[in-house]
Amino acid sequence: MKFIDATIPRFAVAGLANTGAAYLAYLLLLQVAPYRVAYTMAYVVGILVSYSLNAIFVFRRGVSWRTFLRFPWIYALQYLVSLLLVTAGVEWLGMQAWLAPLVALVITIPLAYLLSRAVFAGAKPI
Repeated sequence: MKFIDATIPRFAVAGLANTGAAYLAYLLLLQVAPYRVAYTMAYVVGILVSYSLNAIFVFRRGVSWRTFLRFPWIYALQYLVSLLLVTAGVEWLGMQAWLAPLVALVITIPLAYLLSRAVFAGAKPI
């Protein structure tokens, strides 16, 4: 068993692309919405981009209804953890709203990788 398999660096690349897209959406939405609403809307965009990248690029599996329907549950859990961390950062620690989601990623990225790997483990390779 390898310590780092090929999916980990691909997950990192896909994660950076996805995070950048979702964070840009968040910053744009902050101009017209409160931070919690902006974060939620940007998060949904991130789920859709992430599913595509994880299925095709990271785990090299075909897209299917089975994985598509399971995948959002990962991000539902990650969302709740992230929202708690973002809220705690902004409300309790006095963190700037633009910084709090970046801090939350330190905890939620490893969680997302492990759960994503489990979702795509039984899917058909492409």
